Amino acid sequence: MVNGKFRVLMVCSGNICRSPLAEAVLTDQGFGKVEAVSSAGIGALVASAPHPDAVRVADEHGLDIRSHKARQFDQAMARSHDLVLVMEHHHRLWIERTFPYLQGRVHLLGRWTNLEIADPFQKGPRAFDQAMREIRACVADWRPRLD
Repeated sequence: MVNGKFRVLMVCSGNICRSPLAEAVLTDQGFGKVEAVSSAGIGALVASAPHPDAVRVADEHGLDIRSHKARQFDQAMARSHDLVLVMEHHHRLWIERTFPYLQGRVHLLGRWTNLEIADPFQKGPRAFDQAMREIRACVADWRPRLD
């Protein structure tokens, strides 16, 4: 933590759907204790653009993720972020096995309701709409801790 502010990393699988959306939502919310937000995937489609339905649903919520490029979660990211928020329990398990020193800093985005945000990839527009609703609700649940 720098100056009492968190550097937050949003993590999903491919870093083309959920985590870029979560990054955009948290950035847009402007929580007072958040210095920076970024995203990555545990099996990223490195350098890929966001999924078209992720771009669409972001647009519908006044967010622009078009310039996003997928990144693989790596050691440098692990060391440079204070809080890692994941979409599913298996993301947390992979991160904590790969980078054991992160234990205690990795949490489910839906921690406060124990909600996993399902991967909408290849499931159609409705799945992306559902994921965005859940992401927005889960980010809002972090406000008392990050604002």
